[in-house]
Amino acid sequence: MYDTGMAIRRPAPIMTRVDHGLTVDDWFTLPDDGNQYELFEGVLCLMAPPSRRHQDITLDIATHLRAEARRTGGYAGVAPLGVAMEERLGFLPDVVYVAPGREGILSDRGIEGVPDIVVEVLSRSTEAFDRGTKLRTYLRRGVREVWLVDPRRQTVTVHRSPRERTEAAFGQPIPSLLVNIGDAGLGQYAANEPRP
Repeated sequence: MYDTGMAIRRPAPIMTRVDHGLTVDDWFTLPDDGNQYELFEGVLCLMAPPSRRHQDITLDIATHLRAEARRTGGYAGVAPLGVAMEERLGFLPDVVYVAPGREGILSDRGIEGVPDIVVEVLSRSTEAFDRGTKLRTYLRRGVREVWLVDPRRQTVTVHRSPRERTEAAFGQPIPSLLVNIGDAGLGQYAANEPRP
């Protein structure tokens, strides 16, 4: 362990706007500086790195969606896969699913169009943005299901419209109308911490 003789104050993980007026072409060609950025209305948003538990949950869901995609002929990917839905709108959802027959929106750069399922695993640093701006944006652009996975409450809420949503606790089957992947392995997390 280091002792530098002084306390180092780390900034709170926040989303920071760092540029204006960019397009998804600019976004897809950003130099790799080790950070992850999303593009909202031409503005770059710097994303905080996810926690280990966030990544474990993300990978479990991605693994189950990937198996379903391989079985049916769809496609599933995991962040940081870029999803460009409009000229000035590009997100990095934690997991994304494209239904069979919609391969036309897949490109070498990522997904250029509206996917069928987007999964966001909530983190303290991004929860407000995910539940607010991103959820509304996904639904307005035509994403058929937006899954908000809440590790603290141990729930998966599937949004199909601003007014239609279904919730399941970790360990219960995810209430999707598009895929059948059971609980995607999330039951193991329900045993680790009681719900508040």
